[in-house]
Amino acid sequence: MNPPTASVVLLNWNSGSFGVEAARSVRAQSVPCELIVVDNASSDDSLARIVEGAAPDRVIRHATNLGFGAGMNSGIAAAAAPLVLPLNCDVMLAPDYVERAALRFADDPSLAVLGGAVRWVDTLPSPVPESVAEPDEGPMDVTLTMRTARRSPAVAGPASKVTGACPVTRVAAVNDVIATFGVGPYDPVFDTYGEDVDFAVKLARLGWRIDYEPAMRAVHARSFSSARRLADKRGRLRRNVIRGRWIGIVRHVPSRQLPVALSVALAEDLGLMAVQLARRDVAIVTDTLSAWRFVFARRSKELGFRRRHAATRASVPPLRRPRLPMLAAVRPARR
Repeated sequence: MNPPTASVVLLNWNSGSFGVEAARSVRAQSVPCELIVVDNASSDDSLARIVEGAAPDRVIRHATNLGFGAGMNSGIAAAAAPLVLPLNCDVMLAPDYVERAALRFADDPSLAVLGGAVRWVDTLPSPVPESVAEPDEGPMDVTLTMRTARRSPAVAGPASKVTGACPVTRVAAVNDVIATFGVGPYDPVFDTYGEDVDFAVKLARLGWRIDYEPAMRAVHARSFSSARRLADKRGRLRRNVIRGRWIGIVRHVPSRQLPVALSVALAEDLGLMAVQLARRDVAIVTDTLSAWRFVFARRSKELGFRRRHAATRASVPPLRRPRLPMLAAVRPARR
């Protein structure tokens, strides 16, 4: 048997029929891939369906839901191939997705992450689109407040970040992040949301590149695990988004831009609070205050991170200035 071109880590949590379709798309790849399934304490029969329908090479079971970052890390640590693909359980890959990525990685030793064009669908299974003329998601910029801003998905080239739902990643870059920052590729402090932005900025600080290739195609079920818009999220997920952005700002924004970033982040949170209160979503107050308390409690740790890694801060890529706070506060939060 030929060695795997990539190790695909499928993170499963109560995925129903979605997870098995995602796993089957891995088995349908045109090059050999190792399939590692990480189950975050699912309570449905989704893991059994994946095992029966796609015969994973390895299954890692967790007794509790570790969140996206820690769950993915456990599978990535077990990867045997030089490339690893963290795959959401509601994503299907085109059969040549990994093959196209492998060719790009072979030609560019500075490339850390390559992302493809993603089309959102209402449900899986769905045919992976033959055309990517109008994908829904492609390259992104990272803003001063650690949000993501979309660019044209029709144009290939460098990006600050690509979709976190199916990024092909060089294991050597993952190991570089772990060796430098002590954890990774995803920092579990983010739980769910924000970990992929943190990882992307860390890669840039270490001199690695992220690129986007629209010929790589995938489909992503709309809002399987949570609402896409931050305004529509509730409870833990909404708190995770808010606190993750504050942690990212403290960690990564250069000192000369930090006052602006903190001011705009506060305006964004207050703007979201005003919008949601007008919609009678009173939980936005407790969610926001809880997120702020979490960040305040970690202030010494995050300032320590900032001091320890000050030498790499000069390599942070230019961060895009955010849009008007009231508009940015309610736009989709993207993985």
